[in-house]
Amino acid sequence: LPVMSDECRTMGAWKVGVLALICSVTLGLYYAYDVPAALPDTFIALASGSTASFELLYSVYAIPNIALPLLGGVLADHTFGLH
Repeated sequence: LPVMSDECRTMGAWKVGVLALICSVTLGLYYAYDVPAALPDTFIALASGSTASFELLYSVYAIPNIALPLLGGVLADHTFGLH
């Protein structure tokens, strides 16, 4: 077996740590994103709203999650991408 240098071990540890952090953040974001889906009855009772008003609110909440990744991808390509 080849012997790994200290630099390779350190880089491998960083990669595993960053991967674990990304997985944790992604899991948390998906959980937080889906929490309002469980609340329509509570929202309607507390806000004296209707199903349509809850669905409109949920749509307004979800639209930035469609646009921002596209904008972030374009910005990342132009800022950090290959030129």
